Amino acid sequence: MEPGRHRRLIPLPGGGRPGLGLALSGAFVWDMTSNSLNSMIINVPLSYDFSETLRLNVNVGAQYNADPSLLIATAGLGVSWNFANQWSVISEVFAFMAPGLTNPRFQTGLRYNPIKAVDCDFIYGRNLTGEGANWFTVALTVRIGDTD
Repeated sequence: MEPGRHRRLIPLPGGGRPGLGLALSGAFVWDMTSNSLNSMIINVPLSYDFSETLRLNVNVGAQYNADPSLLIATAGLGVSWNFANQWSVISEVFAFMAPGLTNPRFQTGLRYNPIKAVDCDFIYGRNLTGEGANWFTVALTVRIGDTD
């Protein structure tokens, strides 16, 4: 889940700003080492814009892992606040729900948006799977095509 970056595929009643938005996303993960499908993901994000600067995101979904075979429910709650021109605070809590997984986890940080099609994220949080360590992540997102 990425707070503040859901494209509205279905504007709900009262849509616009402020308003509600709903989308659907999915992915197939291919393992190039074993040359096989590793997992499939489906996600339904719901966003509510309180204003031009404050957005709440709720996500529910599922992930199927092929090895070992496991169906995992996913959920998240995030907020983004544009506190200054080109700068946002983004925070979220998220969880995987399946046997043996400890939850929830979190992340928070700053997003710099120098132009509409580019985001630079500086995020601190706890990883969702694995050893349960805290991480600092630097990410660059570049959107191509229509960025309205």
